[in-house]
Amino acid sequence: MTTAYADSENPYEPPEVETHADRSPGRTIDFGAVMRRWENLRHIYNGLLTVLVLSVTIAAAPQAFLNPMFWVAVLFGAVIANLCFMIGPAIDAYLLWFRKGHIAISAFMFLAGTLIACWLAICFLMDAFPILERIGK
Repeated sequence: MTTAYADSENPYEPPEVETHADRSPGRTIDFGAVMRRWENLRHIYNGLLTVLVLSVTIAAAPQAFLNPMFWVAVLFGAVIANLCFMIGPAIDAYLLWFRKGHIAISAFMFLAGTLIACWLAICFLMDAFPILERIGK
């Protein structure tokens, strides 16, 4: 009598099953490399937003730095901005997985996302400092 585990030393080892998954070399991506690239871009993103918020605040209403609610709002905005930033590497990884990714697409996503974040930061500051609305007119 032969058993299903005659070739294996361990009778509890599951049998090998043939699958029909796509195992071509181009089908796998190095998600770590994608994350490292975007983490380097995160420093630029956060730096631009920090310089923008601080410079506009200094120019428009330096007394805001003394208001604790200003810092709560800035911290909340920074957390939301970084959560939104994570959309970029996720889309980039999926595009690479589906073989549609390209460095130009990644650069476009980064630039577009950074411009949107800067615009939202300016909108926040205009709401916080009504004097900016008069300057913009």
